[in-house]
Amino acid sequence: MEKITNPLLFKGNRVRIITTVALLASIVFFMRQYHHLFQFTPAALGKYFDVKWLLYGHIVPGSIALLTGPFQFITAIRAKYESFHNWVGRVYILAILVSFICATSLTFITTDQVSKLYTVSLWFLLFIWITSTALGYWTILKRKIIEHEEWMVRSYLTTFAFIIQNYVLKIPGLYSLGSFTDVSPHIFWFSWAIPLFIYQAYLTVKRTL
Repeated sequence: MEKITNPLLFKGNRVRIITTVALLASIVFFMRQYHHLFQFTPAALGKYFDVKWLLYGHIVPGSIALLTGPFQFITAIRAKYESFHNWVGRVYILAILVSFICATSLTFITTDQVSKLYTVSLWFLLFIWITSTALGYWTILKRKIIEHEEWMVRSYLTTFAFIIQNYVLKIPGLYSLGSFTDVSPHIFWFSWAIPLFIYQAYLTVKRTL
């Protein structure tokens, strides 16, 4: 229990708890915006109506991953409730696996009608998503705790890219730069590449101090 009483951990946990609340608030807001997708009508689903079960297979597990992810990074929970942490981690990884499979299937069915660049940018995002998650799982199997935490952070940053995309694509004036077909592939790249670069820079600075 010495880890729990360390004041530095409490300080760090306050930051992580505030961050978690902010993340969860943004996720809930995002879900409220897209609740119409669960109306099961052609008007609500558009081109996704014929593949609605793949769409829900992507959205529902993806939402579970978004909601469970932040709880993995609170030190006090990991230290005091290890079993809970382990089960949340399993749910998170399984949710991503299911969401990834459905999302990848959707890219072969619905995205080429937008553009090939749009499709390829999604493929790269999905590759980074499943790879970072798989490495997070593999490192914990090897008992590499530090590497595990770092890869799980990368996994969640990539998971959160879907939220970033939603907000950036609604920025007023964005489409003065081009149409959705022109702009969206760049946003898909930026949504994961910039957060991962910032995180890697943070790790480098942390290790050299």
